[in-house]
Amino acid sequence: MNYYIQLYTIETKERYLNFNGDEFFPNQENIARFTEQQYQDLKEKLLKYGYSFAEQTKYGLKFTHPKYPISALLKVGCVCFTAEDEDEFVSETHKTIAAIASHGFATYDPQEDEGEEWTDL
Repeated sequence: MNYYIQLYTIETKERYLNFNGDEFFPNQENIARFTEQQYQDLKEKLLKYGYSFAEQTKYGLKFTHPKYPISALLKVGCVCFTAEDEDEFVSETHKTIAAIASHGFATYDPQEDEGEEWTDL
């Protein structure tokens, strides 16, 4: 089983919280795009944190963690993290997010038992 968490801008979180439809995420128009500077900073910080560029996909740039079974997919408005669902790997994923993101970002955790959870950084 895998653990998933996504990093978005605060603007995307606000759009989500004000959304009145059924499915927010499938419609890419709902997702605020990163600025060019944010995109480049996230890319550089993933590399600086030790992630390796793995491949260009049709969805974005895929990076892998050097030690743990964790991947990050950098898209135009989101960084999607996937890790094996073990405490050590989930913890390392959260450390990565703390290292690459700062004020102005929020994480979306779809695993929360009581519904999805947003956390501001």
